[in-house]
Amino acid sequence: MGKPPKSIYRAISLFIAKAIFVYALLFLAWSYAIPTYLIVVTSLANKELQVIGIVKVTRLGPTSGQDDAVGVYHRAAAEMQEVLFDFRIETVHSSLPMLLSLILPVSMTIRRKLKVALIGALLLCFIDSLGCILVMTWSYTFLPDHHHYTPFSNSAFRDSVVNFLYYFYSSIGDSVLVLVIWVSFCWKSAEIGKYFREVIPGPHRG
Repeated sequence: MGKPPKSIYRAISLFIAKAIFVYALLFLAWSYAIPTYLIVVTSLANKELQVIGIVKVTRLGPTSGQDDAVGVYHRAAAEMQEVLFDFRIETVHSSLPMLLSLILPVSMTIRRKLKVALIGALLLCFIDSLGCILVMTWSYTFLPDHHHYTPFSNSAFRDSVVNFLYYFYSSIGDSVLVLVIWVSFCWKSAEIGKYFREVIPGPHRG
């Protein structure tokens, strides 16, 4: 394994510093856009519930007085006018700012950055819509006859799978998905990617 030049360390350090600075700015600005984002996410989740066949029983939507919460509406409860319960998707506070803070400092053209940022944002929106269904399903497991209101049949195995996915998604899942998206679109342009492709294989080149 070849020793990386100091320029690689400087490039990576500069990239990290830029990413932290951009993340701090986006995190503050993003807090004002979260309510609108959740409307888009829950609308997509309801479309997915419609495909699954659960939308006539359960619907997701915003809640009054809580800009960052998702309400679960049950058709049998006040004709879906009152929230049965609500939950928060903590990842919406950080996942998109985190992704954009990794994309923007990468050495790419502005057009390429905007394209990657748009694709990444759409992917995160889709992932968060599935996350809403996952958290809703996990929350229902504490209620009797919960399998009638979720996309899955009633079984201990089903509950254990939902439990695992819930804790994975709520803990490190969002960070892992952000890194997967970033590596998929930006690895070839990122300084650290250049190091692994050029410096490490160097001694093995003929």
